[in-house]
Amino acid sequence: MSFSANKNIKFELNNKIEITFNNKLSNLSPSNSTILRNKTATLLDELYFELLDTLNIKYFIECGAYDAKNSYNLAVKSSIQAIAIEPNPNTFQELTLKNNHPNVRLLNCGLSDKSGELNFYTPKDNNLAMNSSFRMKSNRDLDNYNINKIKVLKLDNIIEENLPKNSTFALWVDVEGLSDKVLFGCKNYLINKSVECQLIKIEVENQTIWQNQSSDLYLIDYLKSLNYTPIFRDFEYEEQYNIIFIKISLYEKVLELINHFENQINTLQLSTTEQDNSIIEKVRFY
Repeated sequence: MSFSANKNIKFELNNKIEITFNNKLSNLSPSNSTILRNKTATLLDELYFELLDTLNIKYFIECGAYDAKNSYNLAVKSSIQAIAIEPNPNTFQELTLKNNHPNVRLLNCGLSDKSGELNFYTPKDNNLAMNSSFRMKSNRDLDNYNINKIKVLKLDNIIEENLPKNSTFALWVDVEGLSDKVLFGCKNYLINKSVECQLIKIEVENQTIWQNQSSDLYLIDYLKSLNYTPIFRDFEYEEQYNIIFIKISLYEKVLELINHFENQINTLQLSTTEQDNSIIEKVRFY
């Protein structure tokens, strides 16, 4: 699939990568397919952090931070200032707060397109579940969840209060089906040039997982309309994946880096030590 950034310049998310990757999966057992998918997610994260460094971005905002490990690691290793936002109060108290750092601001709230309160759905069997969300899964009913009212804020307001003028920032959005509302609540600073968002990693769905979710194609088109271009994706799950966007104006600056990581996807394979060679897995495969 290709994406036209404007009528003068064409930016493409290389669809040959997906074809190549699917061919690799066709020769793997289910468990080894999962291992290879996870390797693509690792590659995408490596590219994201290299882009942070290459673009000399000063602020990092982690939406759906869980344990805030990304924010903490960046604060320790670089001069980046981070904001880690986690809505689940149980997760925030037990995990997020453990990664406190002077250069990380930890916020226990949700994000949406307007400030207020929303129902937050936590699986009854795990109050720290990473898939707790403001949207229910489409294949589950209310009896599966504990439901609490959680405060939500617009990301625009958080940025306005915390980032100085003439600064740059990057977004990391992992919010279990609510990506559209998070982006809508950040629109002012997705088009603002005095406090500029230059880099975005966002989790999207190409199949229905959450009730009332937006599709990956909708979110891609929305970010394109704000002058972002998709440059890389992973294959972490069949129905859900992560994608990196940058401002179109920065594309040429990082093209060599993009090509380098595309080549790594093309040559990706499992080593003998990485493979699941269990008897059970061989039986499942054959």
